[in-house]
Amino acid sequence: MSRFQVLRDQALDILKEMQKRNPAIDFSSLTYADGRLLATTLKENIDEGLIACAETVAFYISSNLASHLTKGEVKKILISGDKGNILIQGVGSLTVLTTVIKKDASIKKVTSGIEKHLEALRKIEESYEAILKQYYLPQESLISASSTDELPVQAE
Repeated sequence: MSRFQVLRDQALDILKEMQKRNPAIDFSSLTYADGRLLATTLKENIDEGLIACAETVAFYISSNLASHLTKGEVKKILISGDKGNILIQGVGSLTVLTTVIKKDASIKKVTSGIEKHLEALRKIEESYEAILKQYYLPQESLISASSTDELPVQAE
């Protein structure tokens, strides 16, 4: 099993525990900044690529709101609908937690329950980022290498 799969399984365990402790949560998803779906508790046969797209949009919205309106991180965005609510929340600087909540649920109670799991999700984000850094070169290296038409190679 790859280290990415181990992190996905750990994130999924946290999301399931969060949902178990608060039955008002219909499902939740943890998405990385580039749109990679790390884990979701959604059990229906829905295209994960579509969910990842929606999560990327959520991340984009929250990061743009942060930079344009508050010059900092947006902590939560709540979208209220007729049939329920969607809570979009930054976990760390690179992951977003999206939670679909039943219509009549107490948002305060749900957010309080989520808060108890954020630190564990942040640790998963940090581990995921550390693994990515082993496989991808820093952006500066790619930019400087593009002028010579040679891409540096990192050995494992």
